[in-house]
Amino acid sequence: MRGLKMKKIYRIILFPIYVLLNFSVLVKKKRLLFCLLSCMVLFHLIIGAAPSSSERPFPKPKGLVNDFANVIPQSYEQKIVAITSELFQKTGTSVVVVTMPDIGGGEYNDYAIRLYNAWGIGKKGENKGVSIFVTIKEREMRITTGYGIEGILTNDLAGEIRDRYIIPYLKQDKYGEGLLNGTTAVAQVIARDAGVKLIALQEQELKLALPSENAFKIIECSKSISYRAIRVDVPSGIDLSNDKTARQIMEQAAHFAQDKCPKKQPFSNISVFLCQRGQKWVRDCEVSARNYDHDKLTWREYSNCPLRERLAREKAMQRAEEQRVREERKRQEMLAKKAAEDREKAEARKRFDEFVKKYDVKDWPSKEALFANPFVYEGKTVAFVSKFETMISATEGIFEKNDEPFLVSKIPKGLFSSKVKVVIAGSVLGKKEIKLPVLGTVLVPHLKFVGVHFCKDWGCSDIIAK
Repeated sequence: MRGLKMKKIYRIILFPIYVLLNFSVLVKKKRLLFCLLSCMVLFHLIIGAAPSSSERPFPKPKGLVNDFANVIPQSYEQKIVAITSELFQKTGTSVVVVTMPDIGGGEYNDYAIRLYNAWGIGKKGENKGVSIFVTIKEREMRITTGYGIEGILTNDLAGEIRDRYIIPYLKQDKYGEGLLNGTTAVAQVIARDAGVKLIALQEQELKLALPSENAFKIIECSKSISYRAIRVDVPSGIDLSNDKTARQIMEQAAHFAQDKCPKKQPFSNISVFLCQRGQKWVRDCEVSARNYDHDKLTWREYSNCPLRERLAREKAMQRAEEQRVREERKRQEMLAKKAAEDREKAEARKRFDEFVKKYDVKDWPSKEALFANPFVYEGKTVAFVSKFETMISATEGIFEKNDEPFLVSKIPKGLFSSKVKVVIAGSVLGKKEIKLPVLGTVLVPHLKFVGVHFCKDWGCSDIIAK
């Protein structure tokens, strides 16, 4: 925006030099026709770069609201000033409203940008400014933003505010309502980005313009059966999928039908047809039937297909999203659980390898092999997962492997005090008779203690301890 002046300086000064340099070359090459065309283009650019002589000069700014067209009622102007003043104090962003009867001539957008630059809207160096510019005669309006605010109030967002909250009011010549509505929408966007709350906005609600009475057409006014029907051509800028907006329009239309076609009987039915073309997701006509009795308008039936369709789509999308989130959460939990198990297994493998290396374990015999013929492993250090049961002397203890007892001797004093799951390493000595309380005297495998791992410290995995 601020580069516009420099661009015009380049057009006026540098481009003629370029053409004159080409002129000498073109003459030498006898391309006179092309040379003449270049001169004509140059003349057009020089003339077009200067402002139109009939263009209205820029007025001097009066403040945050500059109603040179005198179309904003005082009550609306006071509300706009309250919002823009508080916004400037809390965010440093200037929002300036300008109305002019006309611009005299020239291109509207170019005039609006040059006016913005000439007034220097926004703090110097930050360029955090917004202008809402309206001309009455040309029936044009533009929202211009400075570089410092373009990332917050984007072109798309500014266009949406213009089309939804300002233009519908301007078409009805309701300039005060439209500019207050647009200022409110702009201030909400900037305040939300800055993380501040504006007191002036607490009592100000964004409003969508309702159709003017020119949009209402009585299509049925029966005196005999007291039936009335009215069609409303809703402007495309009004969102009929908003249930509140649709109801407001229907209320307005029903009262219009009541006034223009008075009832002749105590009971009367009013049908309202809301029609909006040019939008594929809105049907041509939406029907609502209402009853009117004793000067009180009440619903009998209400149909808002766009709203129902939108809500159905949103609900389906919400269910699908919730299902996706649940599945993703479940997948992540499974992945985390597997990763934890893998880490535990890796840690167990590392500890068991250290255990095997430390005690020079040669074999991990099965229960059947050890109890059937322990002499096969005689003199070797073996290890396996088992459970300590009890000490039968100061250095001898009974262990169980899959409910089969065996004896371990030379146990350090005080090592075992209660039943516990362990990996025991011992040198096989053969078999030995012991006396047990229930079984009596039995012959069990006999091991000399070498080392032990308590499973509560790190896992005893059956995959590792075979």
